[in-house]
Amino acid sequence: MNDDGEYKKFIGGWLRSVSNKVSRSFTRKLERSGVTVAEWVVLRMMHECGPTVSPSEVAKRTGLTRGAVSKLVERATKKDLVTRS
Repeated sequence: MNDDGEYKKFIGGWLRSVSNKVSRSFTRKLERSGVTVAEWVVLRMMHECGPTVSPSEVAKRTGLTRGAVSKLVERATKKDLVTRS
């Protein structure tokens, strides 16, 4: 293979390695605060959409099922991270 192809393989592997390290670091930081990555995804979407966003809208925007969003919102409610109304 030419040098350009080897270079692209090297960069791709390096980027994957960096991405994995960042992901693990982010997960550990969230866990220390008592939040899972899945909860963070839902909380972040709720923050973006505003306080009156429905669970079905969060599901639509995140690609999660409505059932999964409901469970995650319930967990966040028990942790006093959100309030249902």
